[in-house]
Amino acid sequence: MKKIIQIILAIVFLQACGDATLDPNSNSKRSAKDEIVPLSIGNYWKYNCVSIDSFNNNSYSLYESISKDTLIKGNQYYILNGMYVIANKDYKYFQICFNDSTGFKRVDYDSITYYEALYPSRIGDTFKNRFARYSYVVNNNVKITTKAGTFICYNYQQNDTVSVTDNTGQVKGKYHMYTDLYYSVGIGLIKIKFSLLTLDTKLPFGEGSKELIEYKVN
Repeated sequence: MKKIIQIILAIVFLQACGDATLDPNSNSKRSAKDEIVPLSIGNYWKYNCVSIDSFNNNSYSLYESISKDTLIKGNQYYILNGMYVIANKDYKYFQICFNDSTGFKRVDYDSITYYEALYPSRIGDTFKNRFARYSYVVNNNVKITTKAGTFICYNYQQNDTVSVTDNTGQVKGKYHMYTDLYYSVGIGLIKIKFSLLTLDTKLPFGEGSKELIEYKVN
């Protein structure tokens, strides 16, 4: 049970993204204060992550930073480095990311670009994301408080059905997953919270959160 929650939590926390069809020339640079996730070398974000189920209450940290920028076909992209700890093991990763006129996006390992946050956006807007059929903009003026401060945020919501497999690839169960993501313009991701219900009985199975505890943005 502990392993299942940790796997789901890692997936949600690393990629709350969406599929996007992009104009390669649309990567126009905004000023940092107008970016939903400000991208400058040296920016970093530290998060506390918690997962809870009937048997365990686990807490661990996630650190992401912008290490350098690069030009791809004349457009500017940034390298985001991250490290998180699950089951006493350190995991490091990196991703290419950028802002354009429609929001913040990451480029996955299969070279497909995904939405992470649609911006600017209005309440009721939707966009297709990677782990759910659609993300919904449910609020653009919600106040969220964490150890890092109090922020005015956009609230994106996702509803999906997820399958969990063991190390052999065998499906161990399916669950309804409900996720809320909170982004503050000029700061980035402030908080994620999600809950899981069993697919057949609709009973609570687990929940998790990720909260910003420290950051530096230029």
